[in-house]
Amino acid sequence: NLIALGGATVASVSDIGRFISVNGFKGLFQNIRLALKDWDYYKMAAQEAKLAGTALDMVLQSRAMAMFGLEPLAPRFTKLEAGVGHLTNGFFIANLLSPWNALIKQATGIQVSNNIIKDSIAWSAGKLSKKRQERMLASGLDQNDAKQIANLYAAHGEKVRGVFLPNTQNWKAPVK
Repeated sequence: NLIALGGATVASVSDIGRFISVNGFKGLFQNIRLALKDWDYYKMAAQEAKLAGTALDMVLQSRAMAMFGLEPLAPRFTKLEAGVGHLTNGFFIANLLSPWNALIKQATGIQVSNNIIKDSIAWSAGKLSKKRQERMLASGLDQNDAKQIANLYAAHGEKVRGVFLPNTQNWKAPVK
């Protein structure tokens, strides 16, 4: 890893293509517009992604480790093993692979949250297309879940520059 991963960050630029193929250019530009015009709200939205547990690669380097068959790592018993482990973790930050992965996951988390809220509102109003309903169901969310999400968003969320910010830290779990 210390020797062979110099170009890994450059190769990861293609991650943007995956984001666009799933969320479209509109989603990409919504993220960029929010980051450029309302940085504080972008940070709030990114925090939502972190709360969801999707942006921890900066600390854990789990994606990079998994790409190279290093996960889970065996315990580091000797000082040499621990030292090489710390160098590897530092290298993932120095070559910008971990910050890049964190950025992509945060942007994706923002967009996925945005899509779920938008679709939940539409489904609650009976205006969600069959294709989007199937996508929600495949994600494990049914119409009752969508209604709960829509209600919680209505009570606590806000919309900034076309991006739905759920403010989930204020949500209380519904009684079942």
